[in-house]
Amino acid sequence: MAFMPKRALSVLDCEIARAYRVCGNSLVEPVSFRVPRKAESFQSDLYPSTPGAEAALSAEEYFSGKTVDPILISLEDGFQSGPKKEFTAQVQSAAEIPLTEESTEQDFKKAFESLRAENEQLNSTISQRDVKIRQLEIEIEQLSMKR
Repeated sequence: MAFMPKRALSVLDCEIARAYRVCGNSLVEPVSFRVPRKAESFQSDLYPSTPGAEAALSAEEYFSGKTVDPILISLEDGFQSGPKKEFTAQVQSAAEIPLTEESTEQDFKKAFESLRAENEQLNSTISQRDVKIRQLEIEIEQLSMKR
């Protein structure tokens, strides 16, 4: 069983919680918890401010030990998700090693070895993911045969 965050609930139906229950191998059943009220407006006593979708800290701040309270939102107007932030890794690729006219043969060999190691690691990752994809395809085939 897993519960939805408060911001995903139907506030106009006085839904205070929603869970998803797994029944058997392939059925997921939603279970809604509602307060029996005839309400046509927002019920502030049922929906206090709740944590929103925006993180209060970046990953770097969190791992450095900083702690802050979550950013709270009001559900009175319904939840409006903001624009999706694109994730960008802060890893320097071997291709970004600066080579200039003054670079020595040693610098070129170092860059070449770094690129070769990165290429091998990427090929290994691709191979592992190919195996995982094939395993999942087999599981899907088995589940569809059981129906």
